[in-house]
Amino acid sequence: MFATHSSDRLHTPGSLLLPEQSYWRAMALTAHRAWLLATFRVRDGKAEFRQTLCFGCGSDLLERVRAVPVEPLDALVFMAPPWQTQRGQWASHNVTAIWSASSTAGGPDMLVFDTDAGNCLVADPACDPADRVQKLELLLRIPSCGRTL
Repeated sequence: MFATHSSDRLHTPGSLLLPEQSYWRAMALTAHRAWLLATFRVRDGKAEFRQTLCFGCGSDLLERVRAVPVEPLDALVFMAPPWQTQRGQWASHNVTAIWSASSTAGGPDMLVFDTDAGNCLVADPACDPADRVQKLELLLRIPSCGRTL
């Protein structure tokens, strides 16, 4: 989903990096599909800071949230590709909740992202949010929108 190129590597003193870590000036999208920008609250001793990560799919994000529960998800942005927007341009949407939905059409379960504007977005172009939903399960609420997990 994301690619880096050696010409975009930001030269950083080794003392500022963790092992196997690099900083990049830019990253390329390898597929024009929805992706997520997630901000976590991280504690390091007495210090607290925010760490923002890019995820190519919702299931990877949920895996991270479940694997590292001590780093709460503070904010989530759904980046919608041009083919999924009315203007034909990339658009960002603040996410308030993530749901798992199964349809009566019998396809695979899909992740549905509720936004603060009241929209429901689906990241996978193969899933049709217009399918009649048979079962809906809340997976995660985003606390930055005034809600708790």
